[in-house]
Amino acid sequence: MSKKDLISVVVHANNSGKYIDDCMKSLMSQTYQNFEIIVVDDGSTDDTPKKIKSWVDSDFLNRIKVLTQKNQGHMSAILMGSRLSRGKYVVWQDANNIAYKDRLEVQYNFLKNNENIKAVGGAVEVFLYDDSEHGLNTIFNYAANPVEIQVLTLFKAETYYSAMMLDAAWLLENLNKFNRFDFPDWRTADLLSPKLAISNLSQPVVKFRFNYHDDAIIFPKLENETLTCLSSAFRLNIFYKYGIFPTEEEMRLHMGISPCLYWDFGAHQYFDYYATQKDFMQKVKNWLEKIRTALSKSFVYGQPIDVDVVDEVLDKIYNLVEIQYLKVSG
Repeated sequence: MSKKDLISVVVHANNSGKYIDDCMKSLMSQTYQNFEIIVVDDGSTDDTPKKIKSWVDSDFLNRIKVLTQKNQGHMSAILMGSRLSRGKYVVWQDANNIAYKDRLEVQYNFLKNNENIKAVGGAVEVFLYDDSEHGLNTIFNYAANPVEIQVLTLFKAETYYSAMMLDAAWLLENLNKFNRFDFPDWRTADLLSPKLAISNLSQPVVKFRFNYHDDAIIFPKLENETLTCLSSAFRLNIFYKYGIFPTEEEMRLHMGISPCLYWDFGAHQYFDYYATQKDFMQKVKNWLEKIRTALSKSFVYGQPIDVDVVDEVLDKIYNLVEIQYLKVSG
């Protein structure tokens, strides 16, 4: 029986002392055991380094490596760890997340059996640091169809970076196209399309701790002006790739309707503003038709895109926007 491929798990840790033991325990007890763990301590000032050292000292197989840097954020940390990875596949995970026991195995098997797909995510179990306040505990699902993901990428990141496994050869070849201000999951989907593809498993692969009051959460507060500007600029770059050149009004409209696709995370203040514009739903219809026309000329796996799937996704988006519009307009 041939030896299974090495998987490199890159863990971003920043002041994660309270939770990193849960993360490391979930990784060390995986059903797939041929892995290395590269922990990048992103300028922690708590007991994170001490906790990491205890795991290194107890790992008799020497599978854990530790890198340190000044605090530069999760994107910088996972890029550093990815550059030093040795595996055929690379997994990204935050230190406050918990991997399902078979995470590595199911994602590895999927990529081995789907050579055109270079990255795979999965469903995410979302729970709060303090369940007593908001009571949020749910499974957050992402689209599996690469065509659907390609369409949704114009609106949001249709995967969660801490739930991703990537083909290492593709990742290392494209690392210089990422930067520390990127949304890693969003950028990955953007770089892969239209020649290659990204997918998601329907089953959960990680448990994600969500904190409404934590500035370092993966779903940052959208009122943050810097984040909003970065998000807008990122979308523009994707639009240009498909030959879509939105007017200033169309871009504002797009930023207004995009939160309808992830309403559960409280992004509605933008929509409330734009939905008061005259002929709002007609403007939405015209804008989505412009996107539809451009995407109909696109590709997936180097083949013409499935226009029926594009139509289906954009119709669903229109319906979601209409539902929220009716709620706002009363």
